[in-house]
Amino acid sequence: MNIGQRAYQAICDRAKQTGRKILEEAGAVYVSKEVLWRWKSGRFEPRAYFLQQMALAGYDVFWVLTGEKMNVDLFTEENEAIIKHYEMPDAGVYIVRKEMTEIGCNIEEWNRRANDVDLYLPD
Repeated sequence: MNIGQRAYQAICDRAKQTGRKILEEAGAVYVSKEVLWRWKSGRFEPRAYFLQQMALAGYDVFWVLTGEKMNVDLFTEENEAIIKHYEMPDAGVYIVRKEMTEIGCNIEEWNRRANDVDLYLPD
């Protein structure tokens, strides 16, 4: 299961828990029917905006990104910059570059780590 499929599954699971229809739950985090079906197909992955909306709604975005349930032990210096990026409402290039500097990572390394989460920065 890839990131898009996990995002779809998270919305389906939440809909089942709350008794809502899947499209109602998706709409609550600003995901359209078309986008939802693209994620389900596994050929598309959610953009940062949708992950942010899911995080704000209480979804386990760490699971969506990694396939692992959130656990305090999983927060390492290596993945903290990516996690912080998705938690910040207006995270821009400046903020991400600051995080990269703090963990001692250059842009090539950042892009390599972020390859599966659709997070790229310009050179």
